Amino acid sequence: MDYLYCPCPAIDCTNKAINYWYHHGCGSRTMIRYKDIIIKCSGCDKQAILFDWRFNCGEHEFRHASRQGMLYALSILGLHKGNDEQIREATQAMLNNWPK
Repeated sequence: MDYLYCPCPAIDCTNKAINYWYHHGCGSRTMIRYKDIIIKCSGCDKQAILFDWRFNCGEHEFRHASRQGMLYALSILGLHKGNDEQIREATQAMLNNWPK
C-alpha cells in the first residue's frame, strides 16, 4: 500500500495540485491497496472501494472520483513510486469494477 498522493480525482475538478489525501473523519492520511482498489485510512482503518470515497479540495466540496481522474491519479502514483506492476493491477481492477 502507498499513501494516496495525487491530484484531485473528483468529477470535473480542475485542481491539478499533487497532495496527500486525508480522511475527513479523523484527519489521517489515506492509502490505496492496489489489487482491489481499496482506499484505507491509516489512522482509524476505515476502508472502502475507491468508488465509495468522495474527495474534497479547494475547488469544491465532496465529490466522487471520475474514471479519468482516478486513472490520472494512478499514473502520478506510478511516476512517484515506480511501482508499475501495482499501478497496472489497480488500473485493471478499476476498469473491471467501475460501477455502471
